[in-house]
Order: sequence, then C-alpha cells, then structure tokens
Amino acid sequence: MLKRILPVLILALVVLLTGTAMAYTGDTTGTAGELYDVVINQLLNGPVGFVAGASALIFGVASLVMGRITPAVLSLVGGALLIKAPDIATSLGMIF
Repeated sequence: MLKRILPVLILALVVLLTGTAMAYTGDTTGTAGELYDVVINQLLNGPVGFVAGASALIFGVASLVMGRITPAVLSLVGGALLIKAPDIATSLGMIF
C-alpha cells in the first residue's frame, strides 16, 4: 500500500513547493548586447543557422546511408536543434 501512495505524495509535494518561473531579461545595451544581437538574432535565427542545420541533416542522412551510425545520429540531432533553435530558446524562457 505504501509503495503506491509514496510516489503520489512525493509528486504532490514537488508540485506544491515549485515556485513561479521567471524569464531572464538580459541587458541589450553595450558590447554584450550587440554581440548577442549579432550571434543569436542574425546568425543563429537567420539564414546561416538554417543552412547549418540543413547541412547537418543532409550529412546525417548521408552518414546513415553509409552505415556510420554515431555520426549520423549526432548530426541529425544537431541539425534539428539548429533549425529549431529559436523555438527552443523561446521555450527555455529567453527573450529574443
């Protein structure tokens, strides 16, 4: 009986003790703000990030066809992360 109730109690305790999520709003002035704007907004979210993600996906498929499993899996996951980087960053609470 305790084996069934204990996980539910732990889950309830964790839910009750969680606080509110706060997004970090970084400083956009100065050199750090300009560097963030160039790297994230113009490169990662722009055409450079999309081409890098698509290239990684193509390399992953080619590696999979050649039977190299580890580079294929890493390239496919990395390419998907690069293409979906804006959505991932937004879901993590970063403000672009």
